[in-house]
Amino acid sequence: MRKCAFATHGIYGSEPELDIEGVWLFTEKEIPQEMREHDLFEYFQFKQLNVELETDSNLIREFWTKTKEGELVNGRPVFFVEFYN
Repeated sequence: MRKCAFATHGIYGSEPELDIEGVWLFTEKEIPQEMREHDLFEYFQFKQLNVELETDSNLIREFWTKTKEGELVNGRPVFFVEFYN
């Protein structure tokens, strides 16, 4: 996926209620076929974000900049974050 995506994934919430969430940036408008063919694809939920909308822009900014434990992302504390490129 390194040729067509850059992503951040993190674990958000407080124990015992933790969720894995992230934001992917693709080089194309559609999700690449390689990702669609991945064994775990069925577990992902995708939503296309629009940087022109303030709510989406703020959400992207939170996911990409708030990486320290305890900082809030989408209203939930960061437990762990990792970047992929």
